[in-house]
Amino acid sequence: MTKQSEKIAHKQPKKKQFRYFDSYISKLLKIGQPEKGITANARQQFNSVLVYITEILADKAISVALRSNKKTVSAEEIGTAARLVFDGEFLTNALDSADKAVEMYQKSAKQGSKQARAGLVFPPSVTEKFIRKFGVSKMMVTQTAPIVLSAIVEQLATRLLEDAGSKAQESKKVRLTVRNFELAVREDEEMNNFFHRYNIHFIGGGSVPFIHPTLKKKKPRRRKVVLEGEENTTKAHRFKPGTVALRNIKKMQKVSNQLVLAKAPFEKVVRQCFRCDEPPKVAKQVFLLIQYCVEARIVDLLKQSTLAAIHGNRVKVLPEDIDFIMAIKEGRTPLMVDVIDKEDATEEESEKSEFDPLLEGLTKPSLQRLARQAGVKTMANECVGVIRKFVVADLNKICRDVLILNQQRKTKTVMLEDVMNALVEQGDRVAKSDQLGSKTCAAH
Repeated sequence: MTKQSEKIAHKQPKKKQFRYFDSYISKLLKIGQPEKGITANARQQFNSVLVYITEILADKAISVALRSNKKTVSAEEIGTAARLVFDGEFLTNALDSADKAVEMYQKSAKQGSKQARAGLVFPPSVTEKFIRKFGVSKMMVTQTAPIVLSAIVEQLATRLLEDAGSKAQESKKVRLTVRNFELAVREDEEMNNFFHRYNIHFIGGGSVPFIHPTLKKKKPRRRKVVLEGEENTTKAHRFKPGTVALRNIKKMQKVSNQLVLAKAPFEKVVRQCFRCDEPPKVAKQVFLLIQYCVEARIVDLLKQSTLAAIHGNRVKVLPEDIDFIMAIKEGRTPLMVDVIDKEDATEEESEKSEFDPLLEGLTKPSLQRLARQAGVKTMANECVGVIRKFVVADLNKICRDVLILNQQRKTKTVMLEDVMNALVEQGDRVAKSDQLGSKTCAAH
């Protein structure tokens, strides 16, 4: 035998990667909607969302058992956790399906897997790992507890798949996309409240089409009366003020799974934020994930800022509105925003603002396109500087946490997992996927 053949013979077979509910999502979809499919990006992100939901329910059940001075997590604790987390019609349906699964499991012959005996698609062996904290927890678990948890998660997955399927049918698509899941969640009051409470987000789902009724009001135009003897001169067609802005809002709110900021300059900003003695290597997917998260945070900030402006009987968003929303989030008092007046600014100050490397790529047109996604009709020019400061501060926080977690793992390359863990530490449960779209949105 040659050395190469000996190496191949001694190679150990690779272990299969544990993917939680990934392979079961397509099976569940084929049961309810056999004519539909699902994209790889949507399947991975949906799987990640189901993992977050299972973790939340398992943690609640463990805390309920500990408060009751119990050392065993039973079906009762899982049901109590579901009542604490969910409400409305979904809670009733989920508990009913859980009771049916437990009854079917108890009546079946003691042969086969729990999954087959309970009539479930999602295996209880997966949810049991969450209850046992993957071997870390010392709590005991009854046989029916993972069955109840699997039934609840499966009921939620079924509901979201049905809603996403109806959204795909409206857009005349066969395969479910992240956009369909985003619209399905945000237009369902129960699901939207749950996702908002626990900060669970899809990546690249876009914005929900919404324009505040106040922004749709149009002022009556005065028509010029032509007197006798005067010439009727026809002028070039001109839209009413705000018509083009509303049209651009509708266009940008349809954009999904596409980036708005230029990728190369944004990558430079991120690399400069990774300040340390030995700058680490960074995987390509890391830049995409951070950019999607930052753009989503900008859109969310501008959405709330335009509501603050409307509350102040204004349509135009001012820097004070953005600072007011940031002050609420940060738990501080609003500050007087320092804005450099262009007329009074010196040449040196203007050159510094133009050539600041941290602000490269965060151009005014790209930030205005993000404002259109947020439903902003008009925005003061000074808001661009305030948004840039917000982006740089946000990136510094993310990169700092990523570096800390990367050093703890003792690796030389920043991976997608480091960013995911850093975002979870900041309170954002972002869906994971390695199939993110990297296209940049065209300017309107």
